[in-house]
Amino acid sequence: MCGVIESFYPKDKGAGRPTIGVESMLRIHFLQHWFYLSNIAVEEACN
Repeated sequence: MCGVIESFYPKDKGAGRPTIGVESMLRIHFLQHWFYLSNIAVEEACN
């Protein structure tokens, strides 16, 4: 699945926040949906 998404996923291009890897983003996405977590809850769980 990561291979399909990588061609559409933004690359780091100068200014702004650095992107995280596609695999990490997918893991976060699925955790949010499986456990009904908000963005803040996922951020706290990852730290």
